[in-house]
Amino acid sequence: MTHRLLRAIKYLFVLVKYRKIIDEKVINLFLESIKNNVSFLIKEKTETFDENNLQYLTRGSIIWVEFGFNIGHEFGGRHPALVLKNINKGEDIYVVPLDSGSLPETKRKTNGEPKDGYIEIPKFNNNKETVFGMQKMDRWCSVYRLRCISWILVDFSSTDAWMRSDYVEKIEEAVKKYHFNPLPRKILTKT
Repeated sequence: MTHRLLRAIKYLFVLVKYRKIIDEKVINLFLESIKNNVSFLIKEKTETFDENNLQYLTRGSIIWVEFGFNIGHEFGGRHPALVLKNINKGEDIYVVPLDSGSLPETKRKTNGEPKDGYIEIPKFNNNKETVFGMQKMDRWCSVYRLRCISWILVDFSSTDAWMRSDYVEKIEEAVKKYHFNPLPRKILTKT
């Protein structure tokens, strides 16, 4: 293991060598991800799941998740995510990350409608809120970003939000219809 740690340190020095051509923000995000991953490894071995947190992992809850470092157009960083299903008391949590703001034009068809697999979540629909416990703003999601995560990646200190059930169902239907690697139907059954 010592040899691998020394090799990792060597690669960090290589990163320093290329700092003039790699954006400083990207380097800082990468270094932050190393710190996060070390803390996740420690958390996995030193902490146990607090069953009081199960209340935040129910269908329709919105949780804050650290999705990790991204390369290129991969999804990464700390983002809110909609819980679709929790299996094994937090060991397998199926989530769809949420983006803030309006759905980008690149994610729209020529008629202005969202492309397949993209769902708009307006701050209000029929004069009723769609997301509760978070800043009121338009949001959107891509069902292609569906992830299975562990409770270790969840920030329970900033989790107490939820989505209106009709929008949860809309997202679940899109997952069933468009996700390129469909989950077994039982994953998306209501609990």
